Amino acid sequence: DSSFEIKANNGECVPEYAVLEFGIETDKAARCRIGTDVLETYDEMGEFFGGKNSFIVDHIMQLAIPSPNAFKNRYNLTDEETQALGQINYFVKCENVNGISNTIPFAIKTCVKPGPDLTAPMVTKTIPETGYVKYGETEKEIQIYTNEPADCKWSAESNKKYEEMENSMSCLTDIEDYGLFGWPCIANLTGIDTNNKFYIKCKDQPWC
Repeated sequence: DSSFEIKANNGECVPEYAVLEFGIETDKAARCRIGTDVLETYDEMGEFFGGKNSFIVDHIMQLAIPSPNAFKNRYNLTDEETQALGQINYFVKCENVNGISNTIPFAIKTCVKPGPDLTAPMVTKTIPETGYVKYGETEKEIQIYTNEPADCKWSAESNKKYEEMENSMSCLTDIEDYGLFGWPCIANLTGIDTNNKFYIKCKDQPWC
């Protein structure tokens, strides 16, 4: 079969804002890409499956699932548009060591079970993934992804509440800003020559 559907253990659709971990296995060492456009070629797909640009057999990645209801009232979506937002298909293509990729993508189907948002935003990915910096650097640009639209702040002090944090991140929160890992936020961390720990907190429903 050239597709599968991701559902909860009980067979129902996954909860809103869930962060899913899933994988695929190739019959030979390959590097794979994933996207949401069935017509994209392998080279046009923007993200490597699992973020790894290496030839392997077992491929694992995490995926942030959006909430259709979070946008329904904000954008006055119809029931059909809301349902479509919760049924996103992802497409995977893989390339072997000889540079040959499959022309027909492997499809991964998702469906979202509507429900109340009872949890704080979760960081699903950070760029860079490691905390190493060059000697003498005093600032560093970082990017994070959250599993739902959010406003985020950062501080070098661990005991500050969200409202007390003095540095805001630049976050994208619209429907069209959603990517494979969620919604992106960017910040320029300063004072990294005197601090080796920084703390980030996020608040959901930024349009409220």
